[in-house]
Amino acid sequence: MLTPANENLFSVDDSKLLDKTQAEQCHIFMAEGLFAFKRGRVNIQPATARPCTQVQEPNEGDWTKLVKMMKCLNGTKESVLVLSAKTLKVVKWCVDAALAVHPDCKSHTGAMMTMGKGGVANISRNQKLDTRSSTTAELVAADDAVVMMS
Repeated sequence: MLTPANENLFSVDDSKLLDKTQAEQCHIFMAEGLFAFKRGRVNIQPATARPCTQVQEPNEGDWTKLVKMMKCLNGTKESVLVLSAKTLKVVKWCVDAALAVHPDCKSHTGAMMTMGKGGVANISRNQKLDTRSSTTAELVAADDAVVMMS
């Protein structure tokens, strides 16, 4: 199965910065990814959001991540977002955290709301607090997501 993110999504490498032409193309890929994400391709949110943090000085590692995302989009362009609800009475939230995956050692929160099949609402963002354990990161993630639940 094609996945939009590679195993090094959150790693920051010290590879060579892109030349001006390639950096502009990288910026275009980021903008296209953000547009596609907001219009129905929610599976690419982390793969788009992470390189966007490097938009001022993209490097070859960021370029590789964006090319992987674009190849995934191209390979799954016939896939459509399917939402269905088993019942309108049950709303489920799935919340998770990744401990210390960003260069500043901050954790990452991911959350999705579903009513049966497909994600109706989701978030993927850096946590604002420093955490010392995965349990604490999970609690911060739950706190980040509870804002959307009300």
